[in-house]
Formats: sequence, structure tokens, C-alpha cells
Amino acid sequence: MVIRQGDTFIVKSSDSTDAEIQNRLTRTTPPMDVAIAEKLLIEVKEVMDRRGVQFFLRQGTCLGAIRDSAFIPWDDDLDLGVILGANGFTEESVEPLLAAFRESGFYVRSESSDSIIYATLLKNMIRVDMLFHRVIGEQIYHWPGIWFPVTLFNQLKEINFIGEIFLVPNPPEEYLRIKYGPDWQTPKRFGYAKDVVDNVPTEPKLGFLQRMERTISGFFYPGNVTRLKVLDNHGAPVDQANIRIVGLGSFKTNKQGYAKLYLKTKGYSSSIASGISDELGDIRSIVVSYGNHEEVLYEEILAPNRLYLYEPDPAQTEGRIFVLSKLDPP
Repeated sequence: MVIRQGDTFIVKSSDSTDAEIQNRLTRTTPPMDVAIAEKLLIEVKEVMDRRGVQFFLRQGTCLGAIRDSAFIPWDDDLDLGVILGANGFTEESVEPLLAAFRESGFYVRSESSDSIIYATLLKNMIRVDMLFHRVIGEQIYHWPGIWFPVTLFNQLKEINFIGEIFLVPNPPEEYLRIKYGPDWQTPKRFGYAKDVVDNVPTEPKLGFLQRMERTISGFFYPGNVTRLKVLDNHGAPVDQANIRIVGLGSFKTNKQGYAKLYLKTKGYSSSIASGISDELGDIRSIVVSYGNHEEVLYEEILAPNRLYLYEPDPAQTEGRIFVLSKLDPP
């Protein structure tokens, strides 16, 4: 519940219920109720239109609109974007817009990183991921490490979707190819995550001096180092498993199954802003591979100075998220 006092919006304690719902929806990703999602997207559009904010459909919402002319049946949220600095919309415009959504009954959380202002909205059991993109070097950032040329967003394309006119990147086919790969027209409920991370440029290998600098930094600033223990299907530690943190780098486990992860802050979005966790950490895509095994963990929380455990699940080899468990340091 939001109460207005003058020019201030006070979030009352009943918002904790919304936070719990948002947490559960984010972690379990149940499919949206399409009828409710359609009404909510139109309501979001009305709020944006009243304030003269130009926005576009992105990621899964854009994919469904262009490929299927409908929401993807298993999609779990609405994905929208705004370019900061375009059409008179600035960083100072963000909070009044979010206040307007609060006044319209939405639960809102937000966080800022170098590349975006990230807001997650909730109403009627539907999540809305709204990104306000900073233009950096004529590019904008998308999860989990993809940079798009800003030219795709300079002249947005109008499409008819759910009986309304919406905007999408232009050309949308190029946007979807960059995001989802050349096979974007093939519906995939789980396998799309591998397509996406494979489409992110591989992080450059560090030279000797860079590795030394990282090691020394981890020694003097241990709070930036997180460890991940990798077990195989039999519960045994895996030596030389490759841990790729998409957009950050790759790390190897030792004979005891531990890998040291040298984290940088901030990433795409914090777990606090997303309503996933009360612990400050970044949401990352992780690829764990060893032998014939490879699993893409599309969304995981990595907080500094923590110990996490990865265990494969032979019954589910793809589509898992938020599966790393925290361990007490030995």
C-alpha cells in the first residue's frame, strides 16, 4: 500500500506481502495469466502515455510479439525498456514515473548500475521488468552481457499487438538475432538460455600480469572473492571444472572442487532490487562445465565473500535457476 503525504509517497508495511510475492514469482517463474498480462500491459502503456514516455517491448515480450503475435505461453513477466536521454526523458524523470506507478497501485523496487536503472513492478500477480538504459559508447546493455547498437532504438518501429500500438527495436529481427541467436524463430522453453549465453562474446583470457593483479587484489581485498564448490552426480568434488560467469570471466576448480570467483560490482541488477534476497549481491548467468557435462544457470545470486555449492540434477539438465546453495566456510 502506498500513501501520499504531500509530494512524498510512503510505502506501508503491507508492501512486505508484495515483496514476498515478487520474490516467489522471480524464483519459481510460473507462466503469466495471459488475460491478466494483456490488461496489465495496456495499463502500463496508459501510465506511460499520460506522462509522454516512449518505451519499447524488449526480450521475451518483444520475441512473442514479433514471432508469435502473442505472449509466449511460458513467459513469466513483461519486459519493457526506455532509453535515457531520448525524447526528453532523463534520469531525473525516472522517479516521478515510478511514483506514478505506485499511485496506480503497483509495487515498485528499483536499483541503479553503471549501464541501467532497473525497476521491477508488480500488480495482479504479474511482474514487469522495466529497464532505463544509459547509452554508453553508442550502445545499450541487455542481460546477461549483450551490447546492442543504439541505432536499433533511434527510430522505434510501431507494431499492432494485443489490439494496441506498441514500439519495438528497429528492425526487430536484428534485435532478436543479437539477443537470442540465429535460431530465434524456433520456440524454446529452456534451451534458449544456452543460445543467449553463447551469443555473448567470450570474455578475453587474462595475461600473466592481469592474473597476478587479480590474485593480489583478492589477497588484499578478500571481500571481493567468492568461492564455488562443484560436485558431480555422485557427490564427489570436480577438479578443473570450468566456471564461466557470463560477461565477467572464467575460473577453474581445484582438486577439492573449489573455484575462486573474483567478482566485480555492480552487475546487471542487485538481488535486493529484484526482490529475490535481502543479501546484497549481483544476479549473474553462470555456465558450469566439466567432462561431458554442461549446465547453464541463467540466473544466480553471487554475493561477495561467500561460499556456494553447485550440485547437478540428472533429472533436470536445463532450465534451472537460483539453485546454488550457500555453505558455511570450512
